[in-house]
Amino acid sequence: MYTALETITIPQGVSFIGREAFAHTALEMLTFAQDAQLAVIEQYAFEGTDRLSSVTLPASLTTMGTGAFQNSGLTTLIFEEGSALNEIPQSAFAKTKLTALVLPNSVTLVNHNAFNGVSTLKSVTFGDNEGIRLMSNAFYQTGLQTLHIPENITYIGEYCFVALSELKEFTVAQSNPNYTASDGLLLTKSGRKLIAVPGGRTGSMMVPLSVEEIGFGAFEESKLSEIRFHEDTNILTFGYRAFFKAENITEITVPASVVSIDYYAFAYCKNLKTVTFAQDNRLKAFTRAHSWETFNWRISRFPTALWRSLILHSMAVPS
Repeated sequence: MYTALETITIPQGVSFIGREAFAHTALEMLTFAQDAQLAVIEQYAFEGTDRLSSVTLPASLTTMGTGAFQNSGLTTLIFEEGSALNEIPQSAFAKTKLTALVLPNSVTLVNHNAFNGVSTLKSVTFGDNEGIRLMSNAFYQTGLQTLHIPENITYIGEYCFVALSELKEFTVAQSNPNYTASDGLLLTKSGRKLIAVPGGRTGSMMVPLSVEEIGFGAFEESKLSEIRFHEDTNILTFGYRAFFKAENITEITVPASVVSIDYYAFAYCKNLKTVTFAQDNRLKAFTRAHSWETFNWRISRFPTALWRSLILHSMAVPS
């Protein structure tokens, strides 16, 4: 702690709080005077205030900087009625202790990592403005138990809703023009890209026939024990970290249609023992060895096209 400051009320006339102004202090209570004129909270202004549990941001606030409250002890965040804030900036509330979130109607952008790592966050409610963009990692590794994507969510970045260990299903408004839910999975409206699988889902799952791309981290930290594909599936690629740390799967069959497997696709799947490549497979590329940075596997029907580029460090030939 830099200072022993525990309580502060920001006076009505203050319009600007500077970079790291109260970072890593012992602040326990932060309030703003009635009819506050505060417009700007700069980067990391309240970072690391781990004793601060609650804040109500004044309606006058228009701009916050990166990491404004990250690593603070916030459990409650309230936006004053009539909020003018348009953006939740990068890492603004990352690794806090928020339990529920209601975004004001003014917010149209939730930036990268805004709520990343808030494992205590159980619910989020979005405002009703015309369009909201959710950038990469915005809610990565949060504790969301319910999640509804309304029609006004126009963009969902990579990893936005990945590794949600308590979520059992996604729901999406039928009127959303860009996204849909099928069997509780989050997909693009066309159904061609599987964006995310709810991390709290268990047992066996069949990937929808419409899917052509497994998105970045779609199955990351999944609790599923079996992942199956339709015989006539047309999946072309397993994206970056597609099955990363999916620790319950013991075997998987890579469909014949798959032509590429990206970085760390199966990394740290510690119980994965058998990988089978479907007959007549078309696989042409692993993105370096990292796709398979894991353990000892039994591989069936290794793709012929890959033998030319394979670099073996060791090989055991059975008797």
